[in-house]
Amino acid sequence: MRGIQATGTDGKCAFTSIYPGWYRGRVTHIHCKVRLTSTTYVTSQFCFPDSVNTAVYQTPLYVAKGQNSLTNATDNIFGSANPAGQVMAITPNATTGGYNGTFTIAITGVTGINAPQTNPEGFALYQNYPNPFNPSTKIAYELPVSSTVKLVVFDVHGNEVATLVEAKQAAGVHEIVF
Repeated sequence: MRGIQATGTDGKCAFTSIYPGWYRGRVTHIHCKVRLTSTTYVTSQFCFPDSVNTAVYQTPLYVAKGQNSLTNATDNIFGSANPAGQVMAITPNATTGGYNGTFTIAITGVTGINAPQTNPEGFALYQNYPNPFNPSTKIAYELPVSSTVKLVVFDVHGNEVATLVEAKQAAGVHEIVF
């Protein structure tokens, strides 16, 4: 399950989800990325209180999978029963029978985001953003010198889907919407 959630002007977002499952080798957790620009982001993850994991995996919806043998303290990433800044704050929701959770990601030390160089040192093609996308995504690339560019999108079977660019372009940073 993947998704994209835009924040409000206050930097906050909210979403409803199922409780995540677990897989061998890791305690129950969720990965997240905070995008600062189309090419700059912070990747993080958070876990849940062990007591909530135990309670959820004993419910009829999850009992077939069983309990995860790992806890936050024995996880190779979190390594603590209460890893600082990495546990979602959970409160029971009496109305739904589920839980409400809050997790804060603080980006410290960033004083600004520098715009890409106008004369890049090398050729570069960046990850599209957003990804996944619906209905459109932006693809950024850099040219150190004036160049003929052909940017083609293929499907997973190797079939050409679209030619986005086929032209001579000046050196610099370029962006195309697909």
